[in-house]
Amino acid sequence: GESVRAQFAHPRRADGEAWRHCLTNAHPITDAAGNIAGVSLLLLDTTAEQRSEQALRQSEQRFRQLAEGLPEIVWTADPAGNIDYCNARWYAYTRCDGHTRSEWCSFIHPADLPNWRESWAKSIVTGDDYEIEHQFLRHDGVYRWFLCRAQAVCNSDGEVIKWVGTCTDIHHHKESEQMLRH
Repeated sequence: GESVRAQFAHPRRADGEAWRHCLTNAHPITDAAGNIAGVSLLLLDTTAEQRSEQALRQSEQRFRQLAEGLPEIVWTADPAGNIDYCNARWYAYTRCDGHTRSEWCSFIHPADLPNWRESWAKSIVTGDDYEIEHQFLRHDGVYRWFLCRAQAVCNSDGEVIKWVGTCTDIHHHKESEQMLRH
């Protein structure tokens, strides 16, 4: 006599498809005396939604595998430039669990910070690619040079929906440049 809502998968043989996903709602129908006279049954095929969710999970898993497998610091930010993801390289380099924009600022060399702020703000406003060289503080107190780049990911209307970026350690390259100058 109770309503039931269930999600299940069942085999479908009509078109050779192995499984279909369904959402079912069943409600008792009672007569004037309160006796169950029947059942109202709604069956909704959710196979397309299930497949979309699975594809999204697989895509996210591929991104994470790629981001964690690269030797660079990989990060993403929301449209406003707030950093919302960093790979394990960031944590290994800084030993910092946080990765927000304000936390990043504390790892950028004070002499490089104004240029970083200006460059990042400009890219956020224009949607143009971001590229800058600056020094990041390592967990042991040493600053190292990095080349940081990001590109905007846009929706079909051209609006930025995400920033994807990398920071590549170029410290040895910068040291070589300085030695050549001297």
